[in-house]
Amino acid sequence: DLCAPADCSTSYYDRNCGWCPGDKLIELVVNTHGAAGMQCNRYSNELNIAYNFALDNNITTIADCDKVNLDGQLLRSHMAKMMSNFAITTLGLKQDTWTVCNFSDMSEQSEEMKIYAKVACQLGLMWRDADGKVSKMFNPNETVTRAQFGTVLSRLLRGDKNNGGTPYYAKHLQALKAVSIMTKIETPEQKELRWYTMLML
Repeated sequence: DLCAPADCSTSYYDRNCGWCPGDKLIELVVNTHGAAGMQCNRYSNELNIAYNFALDNNITTIADCDKVNLDGQLLRSHMAKMMSNFAITTLGLKQDTWTVCNFSDMSEQSEEMKIYAKVACQLGLMWRDADGKVSKMFNPNETVTRAQFGTVLSRLLRGDKNNGGTPYYAKHLQALKAVSIMTKIETPEQKELRWYTMLML
């Protein structure tokens, strides 16, 4: 089988065996980790590759299969951390420190989460109103929908190019689908899981 030993199962975001030996991403992860990479036995090879990529790029800092909770729903505060780290350490983006980002609902969050909320805002990724103004609320404990994550990921890759659609996420999701990062955009209110985000990144 051309795809062996890679996991070519049909997931929401793979490309029908597009991630097989020879694929640049798989080569990157295998060469980086070799046999020493984190191997979570209850997850497929595809998810282990995504998880190790996430570890390498500070998308997650949890190097423990029992704690990483790949199947868990993504919270907005966690998305801020994941996307900010990826934007800065992997893509080399810089935040606009002149942008004032004060949220009235972050008082009970850890100092770490307060910082990431501010950074994600100053990177222009989240949390802005439809008119581009900084929101007053961050909603850190709410779960992330596909529409929300797709919008943030699109902004990470293309800045404000796809802003202004109706609904707000329409152009963002279409842009991600056009390059096969997302293939299922018909359910924008579906809750995103942690492994989906790692796989897309």
